[in-house]
Amino acid sequence: MNALEAAALHPELQVAFRKLALASEGEKLRALQDAAIRLASPVANGEVLKCDAVDALFDAARNNGLYSRYSAEEIERVIGLGLEGVPSLLKPARAAGARVAHVDTEKQNRRQKPDGGQCSSGWLQDCITADRLQHNRYEPIQFIVPDIVPAEGITLLCSKPKLGKSWLVLDLCIGCTTDRFILGEIKPAQGAVLYLALEDSRRRLQRRITKLLPTFTGDWPKDLTLATKWRRVNDGGLDDIRAWHRSANKPIQVVVDVLVKIRPIGKAGRSAYELDYEALAGLHKLALELGVAVVVVHHTRKMAADDIMDTVSGSFGLVGAADTIIVIERGGQGTVLDVRGRDVESAELAVQFNKDSCRWMVLGPAVDVHRSDERGRILAALAEATEPLSPNEIMVAVGRRDRNAVDQLLFRMVKAGDVIKPARGKYALPNKIDKKEILH
Repeated sequence: MNALEAAALHPELQVAFRKLALASEGEKLRALQDAAIRLASPVANGEVLKCDAVDALFDAARNNGLYSRYSAEEIERVIGLGLEGVPSLLKPARAAGARVAHVDTEKQNRRQKPDGGQCSSGWLQDCITADRLQHNRYEPIQFIVPDIVPAEGITLLCSKPKLGKSWLVLDLCIGCTTDRFILGEIKPAQGAVLYLALEDSRRRLQRRITKLLPTFTGDWPKDLTLATKWRRVNDGGLDDIRAWHRSANKPIQVVVDVLVKIRPIGKAGRSAYELDYEALAGLHKLALELGVAVVVVHHTRKMAADDIMDTVSGSFGLVGAADTIIVIERGGQGTVLDVRGRDVESAELAVQFNKDSCRWMVLGPAVDVHRSDERGRILAALAEATEPLSPNEIMVAVGRRDRNAVDQLLFRMVKAGDVIKPARGKYALPNKIDKKEILH
């Protein structure tokens, strides 16, 4: 017996759910509220478990098609307040396609105290008890680029100038609108994309796309809208994005290249944090409103930092307002794409930019790729040597200065059988390894 059946055994609920099934489309939300209110007393008396009541009402809403007419937030609010005994609907929605019901704000925000006084309860609509949250069901996080760019919210993509981030986002835009792979073997989500290339001209955009699509025949993607000028976010830019969203077929992503071109002009007397946060706040709200991903290109500072996220140019306001931060950093061991965010697992990926194709490729987890490269250099150094080498000699040969890290890597290589220790503090290749194979 499922939760709906268990809760519906209560006599009053049999009537309530029957009314819900028979109600007209415009009356179904009110009927759902009535069912929730009828459940309030049995739940309070312990006759029906609250988690079963919540599941029963959600199942009833789903079975009667309410999710196609109303938002999940509205349905949850009606159920939550109904179980508290609070009527939340003044009258049914007027139009058959309306998604938001009329709310009796006076009844919702004012409740009678046990002693006859009045108390505010408007906070209830934004709250949920832990036992209800425990049994809520949420859709899995969706991604534009799996595990890198979530399908909703703000993603801040940063690197030093001229490192190739504009090539990366343009390739992403093309990948989303031509059903082709990006970053090597990653297939992005498909849909309409708005690319604000605010540092480019149409001539340069044409040249870049020609570079990225040299083997494609036929027309370029019609679902990719390009703009080289755009109003700032506080001067109509957000409304322009809304207008594009209404006109597009399955819009999924907006790319802003770069942030400085659409951020509000600074005002005297305001802190850098406030200005930076405001620069993304409007875009963030819009991304959630439209249910799209907004990728914003930005720069990193020249100054190095222990944490790569601290290199993002500007105050912590930018990092605080973004849902996901991606930093591309070139170091001594190669280029790393560092991903962190609220809805993604933190990752450091080794990436490589091909100057001929102007496309990026993910090589794998940075720690594995770099370790593999270091092992290869050490093996090559031992292959060239005429006698076993000490750790210091190996460090000189491979250009390393961190003795502790080299010692640990040599220990792992010995354990794996890649190298041997013919004498104390000396390392060489095992006889089974062909030196010519390593060198070539």
